[in-house]
Amino acid sequence: MKKQAAITQTDTQAKTPPKPAGLRLPFGSYSLLLEPRVAVILAMLPPLYVTAAFIGNDWCYIVPCLLIATLLVGIVLPLIEVSSISCDFHVPQRATNMDQQEIVLRAWRLPLLGILSDLVPSGYLSAELILMRRTWDDKRGQKSNLPLPLVLQSLSKGVEVRLGTPALGRGVYQVDSLEIATCFPFAIAWWSRRIDLKQKKESESEIITVLPRLVPVLGNFHSRLSTTLTRAGNSVQNWKRQHKSASLKGLREFTERDSLNQIHWASSAKSGKLLVREFEIESLPDFDLMLDLSLDWNEEQFNIACMAAYSMVHYGHQMGFQPQLRFMPGMEWEPIAQALADVPPGLSGEELAAQMLARVNPLPKNLLKCYEEDMHEKTRKPDDLLSEVAASARTTLSLVPAVDPRSKTSKIISLVELQPSNARAQSKMEKALAKKNGTDGLAISQLLGQLSNDVELSRL
Repeated sequence: MKKQAAITQTDTQAKTPPKPAGLRLPFGSYSLLLEPRVAVILAMLPPLYVTAAFIGNDWCYIVPCLLIATLLVGIVLPLIEVSSISCDFHVPQRATNMDQQEIVLRAWRLPLLGILSDLVPSGYLSAELILMRRTWDDKRGQKSNLPLPLVLQSLSKGVEVRLGTPALGRGVYQVDSLEIATCFPFAIAWWSRRIDLKQKKESESEIITVLPRLVPVLGNFHSRLSTTLTRAGNSVQNWKRQHKSASLKGLREFTERDSLNQIHWASSAKSGKLLVREFEIESLPDFDLMLDLSLDWNEEQFNIACMAAYSMVHYGHQMGFQPQLRFMPGMEWEPIAQALADVPPGLSGEELAAQMLARVNPLPKNLLKCYEEDMHEKTRKPDDLLSEVAASARTTLSLVPAVDPRSKTSKIISLVELQPSNARAQSKMEKALAKKNGTDGLAISQLLGQLSNDVELSRL
């Protein structure tokens, strides 16, 4: 039976000790790092040996022999230890909106030395888990190294270690390999070995999907949409998911929650009790969200935009309707379709939106050029995204990066409301932005807010 190993580091985000300095010699998947004390031992050997030979005392040879034995054992024993360990892994929860992800690491010892394997101890191992974050250019192109100090005990029977990875950003990750290193017993040589943990087939591999963070929003922006009949600036922090229209339904008795402005004084005087006007109920307007991947995003801005899009989709479902998440370019475009091909089937609503937002990124230059060529050749269908947005009865909201000429690393994004461009005259800035974005059929109706962190998003 496999034993459950204890995790020696409770806080996986704590800083790990810096890697030792020395001479590093690579040997394929193995690597040997000789610390400076090896040079000191080698420098001491010749004078000690010459001194022993000059004196002619057999006992004097013991000192250089002990140094030679120390070098041999200190270099060979760590090599045997890392060579006899094999590992496998399992991801219990493949999708989460938490920054920290748990990985179950299974380790056991191969019987390279037979019954003598138990005589080679396995104690503290320096481990580094290597994940590959999916990108546009290469699905396994972005490397993430996660230092994970751990203790493996009773390897002859096998152990399972539950490792909590440090904070991972939004995206799709695949476990690539685990690099283990040890310097037991004399800490004069570090042998490290990279154990490949990839599956033979890409489709069978276990991936880690880190969803965008979910931030509850107040919904103050909802009453400001141009299609609502409410006055701009009204807060819906304590909404009933409806607003009063101008159609009078009748009169009813006054309650604590009613405004004094709604009291009908003439009817109250006749009846001898306070009566208030009761209006017909009108729902807040439905809205859809659009995220343009062809804009000039930086990483911070795009992560905030994905967090905002997911939070607003969740807000819409709480309000009783289902906001649609659209991308520019559309999801029928081949690179977008390939990026979303492994979304788990059977998902809908906000779960589907979260999975899609975890898989998309701003378009790199090569794909942006292809997209511009497609637009130039007018290969898009008549019922493309812009036509759908312009003809939709819903309000379309878009998240765009806010341009700050003073900073190239701005974290600010803007939430804007879009409408067909022929509804009103566009300003020069809006025309330039529409031309750059390829949204010639749309115009910015109003700016609903600017966001740079989750606190501002929660107040939106």
